[in-house]
Amino acid sequence: MTLGDWAVLKRVLARSVVSCLFATLALLDATPVAGQGGRMLADWQRDLRDPSPTIRAGAAQALAAFDQRAVPALTGALGDSEDKVRVSAAEALVKIGPGSVVPSMIEALKSTDVATRANAAVVLGAFGPPAKSAVPALARALKDANPRVRELAGQALDRIGSTWPSQPVTFPLNCH
Repeated sequence: MTLGDWAVLKRVLARSVVSCLFATLALLDATPVAGQGGRMLADWQRDLRDPSPTIRAGAAQALAAFDQRAVPALTGALGDSEDKVRVSAAEALVKIGPGSVVPSMIEALKSTDVATRANAAVVLGAFGPPAKSAVPALARALKDANPRVRELAGQALDRIGSTWPSQPVTFPLNCH
């Protein structure tokens, strides 16, 4: 083998290593992660449709372990017919954190469902100042047709705009 052959072989191997690395990272990202009890995200999402409110509430709590992948399902659960499911979903969203949740809550404030709008305001308020990007949407919610949505939007704005040291979130949240 000549020196030029070694250089070509080295470039081919380097590309192969990089390709393998990217393929591995893509597989890791696509691989379902097991949460509580070894159950997968899809298992818990399916449980959100169970007839039992207790199972739905437990599923909402467990979904917090899946971080941003669970946000759409948890956002949908904010409008559940049962209070304990709505509270569990809101608390799980708060546990996930503002990064991926705030944009979803801004969208949820546009929902036709009153409970979803009200609970989106509760979640945003729980985040406090890190949810400042939601201020325009919450300001619009101050004109909501539902008085409870208006009240919760005002409380969220107060908490987001507070200059006092942030108070820890207390559970259960004051959901609608």
